Order: sequence, then C-alpha cells, then structure tokens
Amino acid sequence: MQRLIAVPSDGKTADSQISDRFARASFFLVFDEEGLLREVIENKAKEAGHGAGGQAVQELSRSGVFVVLAPRIGPKAQAALNAAGMEFYEVKNCNTCKQAVEEYINKGPYKER
Repeated sequence: MQRLIAVPSDGKTADSQISDRFARASFFLVFDEEGLLREVIENKAKEAGHGAGGQAVQELSRSGVFVVLAPRIGPKAQAALNAAGMEFYEVKNCNTCKQAVEEYINKGPYKER
C-alpha cells in the first residue's frame, strides 16, 4: 500500500510555498513515496467557522493520505490526525512543498528501505 504524503500549500505546484497554517491552507498537495505530486486538493475547510482541522483531516483521509508535513499543526488538528491514524511531522527549514517531501523521504522512514 502506497503511503501518500500531504503538505499544506499556498499554490497548486510542487514548488509552491508551504502554508504556515495547516487547517486554513488553500490547498493540500499529495505526493507519493517517491516524491511525485499525485493530487492537488482544494481545502474546503479553510472557510469553516470552527473545526477546520478536523474537516481538513477527514478530506486527507478520504484521499488515502498517511503522512502530513507542516510547519505547525495545532492541538485540535493533531488530535484529529491521531484519531485518523495519520502520522504528522513538523518541518522547519523548508520553503517549498517539494523540498519538505524530499527532506522527509531522504531523512525519514524511507531512508532505511
């Protein structure tokens, strides 16, 4: 089973800036284990009055995402990710979505394979 990786984004391309707000990001970019962009999900939860984190996690779960990379993930979104059985990692020194995914693949769980 493919482990899909999602990154909150301000744009629709792999070279887009990572959004600093997970639940309020404009888009989620979904990458495969090799770092290829597979899907762009418009984040409908960004306009929610409350519960945006949980709604965003539900959408990612429906798309088969297993790992989320973001600069910051709030406590409610963390709880939703835990409940969905999804892994999450905070990325600090990455500007683009592609850069975050490459760092995760090169330094994360896939490094040992």
